[in-house]
Amino acid sequence: MNAKNQTCCFTGHRKIPAKEYERLKTQIRKEVIKLINDGVIYFGVGGALGFDYAKLRVMRSEMQK
Repeated sequence: MNAKNQTCCFTGHRKIPAKEYERLKTQIRKEVIKLINDGVIYFGVGGALGFDYAKLRVMRSEMQK
């Protein structure tokens, strides 16, 4: 498998309402786990607060397992 097929990027500078943040993190976690199980090893994340930050936190947590 080449690097292109092992790469996933998430980005979006959206403000996430506090009441939606945990639900979004749960959904992102499910997707990240699926991607890891499918062979993705390179993740790109933007630097904006909101979605990018939520994705970064989940990705770091899952990659350390």
